[in-house]
Amino acid sequence: MSNLETSHNPLLEVLLPRAFCSSLVQDAICTMSASHMANGTSLDQLSLRNAEITYHGRTLSGVRNALAKLPKQDMFSSSHTTLVEEIILAVASVCKYEAVRGNIKSWRGHLEALQNLVDYCGGYKNMDVYIADWVSGLVIYWQHLAKLTNPKFAAGLVFCDGLYDAPKVDLYLGCSEQLVKICARISDLRFFAHSTAALIKEVTETNNILISWSCDEQDFIIPKGVSKVTFERLRVIADYYRYGAFIFLHSTIEGISQSSPLELQGSQSTFWDMVHSLVAFTKPVALQHLVSLLRSFPPDSHPEFSGLVFPLFIAGCECEDNEQLTMILKSLHTLEVNFGIHNTKRAQEVLVILTQLRCEGKPKHWLDLLEELEWELILV
Repeated sequence: MSNLETSHNPLLEVLLPRAFCSSLVQDAICTMSASHMANGTSLDQLSLRNAEITYHGRTLSGVRNALAKLPKQDMFSSSHTTLVEEIILAVASVCKYEAVRGNIKSWRGHLEALQNLVDYCGGYKNMDVYIADWVSGLVIYWQHLAKLTNPKFAAGLVFCDGLYDAPKVDLYLGCSEQLVKICARISDLRFFAHSTAALIKEVTETNNILISWSCDEQDFIIPKGVSKVTFERLRVIADYYRYGAFIFLHSTIEGISQSSPLELQGSQSTFWDMVHSLVAFTKPVALQHLVSLLRSFPPDSHPEFSGLVFPLFIAGCECEDNEQLTMILKSLHTLEVNFGIHNTKRAQEVLVILTQLRCEGKPKHWLDLLEELEWELILV
């Protein structure tokens, strides 16, 4: 239920207490549980898949019925708080479920619904503190990662304000929330493609932020129950994200250069080489740093490592070294096995297709491939 090893467990603090008095929340938990178990090594996978389908259908039906019980006016008044919070918990759980089963098509509607529910509540500060803490981390995590892999969809996102003003060690984002938001800013570089001066300025500023960013410089709000060992793992995950951000920056520049040729006095290649040179780490060097982290701190069963999906994916997309790519694919498979989340399986499938295209002499940018496949990949 989280990417953080701590006594602050949303399953125990939020979901299970509500499930005892809410069949809707109970069905949502059973949906996730059945899917996780079916993704594992159970010998009874057929029964588990059937249970997953049954509970999923009951959850969606329950959400519709619960929404129908709310009055059309003042629907989020205090008298309906409990019901609204149950709906929010169910929809948030369905979002998690879509990642667990590796859905590449229909998760967007659930995220939009969750955003709308939070907005109609008047924001997180009007919600139960434990529910707000869990849901805010989940929504911020999903919103920004959706933007990285689905730029066209992201244009319609209404980004919710977070619950905290200061950086917080989050259940999903760990120490990496600011880095994820920087990556979201990088994905907006395409909006600067019309102006060489604006593009150069934005790349320079983004690079400077990444260069200066450090866990040691952040005054984190640290929840109770986060040990020093856990925090050190989160620091490592943040290092993965930082090098992944440099790789993503190069990848985004490359994508813009292919899709948005500028009117230049000199050659296109000379200009784009100059833009790449504004980034402190070249792509091969950033890849090498990330692979070095894989060698020194390979993913294991600690939940913090489940946050590595995007850094590993973007590294795999831009990697042309077979040994490095093999290590990245192996690490993604480790995440799939350890955490039973099939979005990592979809990430591996994309990397295999990209590799095949490269071997056939038909290289393709990963965003173009996702658009061609019509896959809405979510790398949480």
